[in-house]
Amino acid sequence: MGLAARSLGCLPGALARVVEKSIELKSDRDAARRMIVDQAEQVIVEQLTDAASIDRRDDAAKFVLTSLGKALGWGAQATSAAGFSMTDGGGRTLQVKWQTD
Repeated sequence: MGLAARSLGCLPGALARVVEKSIELKSDRDAARRMIVDQAEQVIVEQLTDAASIDRRDDAAKFVLTSLGKALGWGAQATSAAGFSMTDGGGRTLQVKWQTD
């Protein structure tokens, strides 16, 4: 929004308010966001299925579990160099530790 606002010679907050008031602009903004999310999902799927790059695959899996996994009942994550853990709110915890630790 910042680049668009600068191009129009206004502040980002002012542009955001104009967009929020316009059904057409909000629809265009939401469609652009969906397109960007779709592209990002394609990258994540490629990384998850890339057997040649285990580090990228692990990072992609961590991202999916800690973001999309929330919708499936996984709660907040705790990250560290040693790995990460997540709870499902029902007393179950998934803990991932990297083999290099």
